[in-house]
Amino acid sequence: MNKQISEVVRIAFLVHVAIALIFGLPLFIIPGRFLLLVRWQPIDPVITRLFGAVLLAMALGDWLCHEATEWAVVNVLLQVHICAAVLGALGVLRHLLFARTPAFAWVFLAFMVVYAAVWIYSFITGRPQAA
Repeated sequence: MNKQISEVVRIAFLVHVAIALIFGLPLFIIPGRFLLLVRWQPIDPVITRLFGAVLLAMALGDWLCHEATEWAVVNVLLQVHICAAVLGALGVLRHLLFARTPAFAWVFLAFMVVYAAVWIYSFITGRPQAA
């Protein structure tokens, strides 16, 4: 059964494209300058560029899912997003509670928590019902 994709899911993918590009491009192209701008130290340019590359790849996947017309196309990426958002939120929260972490980490935590909720809601409400 190939259910159509709801408008809420399509908008969530589109907004995620924009956010992934806004953060992914500077992290990939100018990691040191971007991290200094948000007062994030120490700076590891290799890991930062890798994270930027992942965000850019996610933006491409999100765009492809935004343009898709059938649920089967978005199902797997939606589950990957749920996993990434939940694990990312837990990882950032651990550092905020137990380690010296730049204040900008709160922005990442908020983003991860909001998108975990959006992706979980999208997955639950958008799944095709059993016949």
